[in-house]
Amino acid sequence: MSTTFSEIGRRLREIRKATGLTQAEFAEFLGTSYRSYKAYETGKREVTTALILKVEEKCRVAQGWLLSGDNPELDDSKLQIIEHTLQRGFTALKEKGLEIDPPKWSGKFRLAIKLGLNQSRSLSVTDIAEILEIPNKREKDYPHENN
Repeated sequence: MSTTFSEIGRRLREIRKATGLTQAEFAEFLGTSYRSYKAYETGKREVTTALILKVEEKCRVAQGWLLSGDNPELDDSKLQIIEHTLQRGFTALKEKGLEIDPPKWSGKFRLAIKLGLNQSRSLSVTDIAEILEIPNKREKDYPHENN
């Protein structure tokens, strides 16, 4: 059994547990057999390229992290997307007089940031407000916004 296979299997297990699925359910979700998936997760079998691509697509996990455990560095453009998303979100919360409660908003901001990074641009205030579930949000409330 390869250490590399074991490490990839550990990361697969981490992803699966985050979904709350059993090994059999996760295998079905990925379109592979339970027996094969169990061997991947325990490091007894080399993970196929097809499975790596499915995990990346369905679970939004970077191939590089799955294969090596390395987290990709955030370049300046990605950091700028994160910064703009947070600024726009906090502006929307402040302008609506809503209390900023980090545990309440962190998951919603995480989603907005992930969507922005996937689109390679900041989301609009309107989109962020929708994700944050801020009531009565209209584009005309933010005439200064540029996408």
